[in-house]
Amino acid sequence: MDVDCELSNTTSHELALAIQQEMNNQDHPQPPTLGSMLESMRSGLYEELVQQRRIAADREQSILRELECLIENYGEEALAEDFVDYSATDNLSAVVHALISSLATDQPPTLTTLHNAISNGLCTQLVAVGEIEMDDEHSLITEVNELIQLHGEDTPAELFLR
Repeated sequence: MDVDCELSNTTSHELALAIQQEMNNQDHPQPPTLGSMLESMRSGLYEELVQQRRIAADREQSILRELECLIENYGEEALAEDFVDYSATDNLSAVVHALISSLATDQPPTLTTLHNAISNGLCTQLVAVGEIEMDDEHSLITEVNELIQLHGEDTPAELFLR
């Protein structure tokens, strides 16, 4: 897999997971930089993520190359979190807006609330009014599951709106 070094606001899903893991690691110097991420990946972070089944075992070299490419272009001291795009897709943003509009609560919906709403038919309602396509429900569930994996199930869904 070739890495596009021109992308300054997004990384592979696997690297985003690693960055999030280091951001949540109390033992890691905060905030993680691209250089410290590369060091962590070479010092056991990759193996830890594989054992947790968050990253496939055969992706190590492509993730390391991606980090090296980012370092070549932006330097070791660049903040790792700046290379992760936390936005939802347009379709998921439409679902989040619909969910927020339908709730009569002061509490913002979490990613779990969003997952449950999609699983319980919110997408069907949005298809009926032409907001999203019929085939999008499965990809939206996958996207929400990835956001949950990255950020936790209690994270407010509105944080990912475009």
